Amino acid sequence: MEVIRMGANNVKIALSAEELERYGLEMPDTEGDYCFATRYTVKKILAAVKRETGVDYCGERVFIRMFRSRDGGCEMFISRAEKGEDGRKGKESERRVVRFPTVNGLLCACRAIDKCKSDAYIGDACAYLILPAEAEEAICAAEEFGYTADFCCAAEYVEEHCRLLVDGNAAEVLGRL
Repeated sequence: MEVIRMGANNVKIALSAEELERYGLEMPDTEGDYCFATRYTVKKILAAVKRETGVDYCGERVFIRMFRSRDGGCEMFISRAEKGEDGRKGKESERRVVRFPTVNGLLCACRAIDKCKSDAYIGDACAYLILPAEAEEAICAAEEFGYTADFCCAAEYVEEHCRLLVDGNAAEVLGRL
């Protein structure tokens, strides 16, 4: 296991095929599928990260993203969620992320939404629209073409790992296309 500290709240872990088998992790067959692991397995990996880097993720809210590597192993990215005063991520409760399987779905959703603060991002396999949580009508309209990404810190993940298309007024700008 190779552990690389990428910042105060982020680490990258490279696991070989043998280590995946030893931990009991199975990578999905297709891109976009989920990889399921038990809490026990994740705790063992987080304990190994603590031994190697001194960073303790145990008991923290973390976001884990895994990618298959060429050698049959995987690369795992672990990000710690920062907590607000109420114990939850501050911005997470204020924004909603709608995921679209295609850019065309994003464009159709933007046409259906009235003017509203929104950010559009593109990832490897899909497009995202970040909307304020109070914009319930816009969220409902967008969900006709995609679905809400309800994983932990979805907006933060999209902002960190995806490419920004339009900042601030995505529904208005993309709705004209």
